[in-house]
Amino acid sequence: MGKIIVIGSQKGGVGKTTTTLNLAYSLREMGKKVLTVDFDSQANLTTCYGIEDTGALEYSIGHLMMAQIEEELPENLEDYIQSREGVDYIPSSIYLSVVDAKLRTEMGAERMLAEVLEPLKSRYDYILIDTCPSLGMLPLHWQSYLPGVLPHTDEMDGHGTAVYSSPVPSEHLLALLLFPYRPSANLLHHQILFSLN
Repeated sequence: MGKIIVIGSQKGGVGKTTTTLNLAYSLREMGKKVLTVDFDSQANLTTCYGIEDTGALEYSIGHLMMAQIEEELPENLEDYIQSREGVDYIPSSIYLSVVDAKLRTEMGAERMLAEVLEPLKSRYDYILIDTCPSLGMLPLHWQSYLPGVLPHTDEMDGHGTAVYSSPVPSEHLLALLLFPYRPSANLLHHQILFSLN
């Protein structure tokens, strides 16, 4: 049974996509079978895999989620899975933002991504989910994957104190990635890590 790891933060530009991509290829180099899911309507991970026109995609995570909402989930998910250099991925497009709006009216919306990915867990050693920076409905999905979440923190308040606002309780963290590295904040980073242990 594959492990699902979500790379999530409500803030943009903190390295979620880069972390997802590098972790996927690192795991592949270790001989692991990896699936990445681009769960961001900006589709940055999808473009990293070489898809320029994400709006033209007929099969994306947005389409798969909409099929789940309409209770028409396809039996064969192969059309949704693409591959590049030994890493499988489910691409994204702006269509995911349509799904985000629709999820606001759905009961049990926070479990839909888990239900979509459940049949794939036995096929992969790891499923990595690159999330969107948002306060909408989509981040609720990555919270359902506790304890496999990799949130990011890179903010500091005016007093040199780290601002960590992830809704994930520390006992459920797989890891905490601190970006960017600042030598002056080294002691602070150690204090944060110590407090999470």
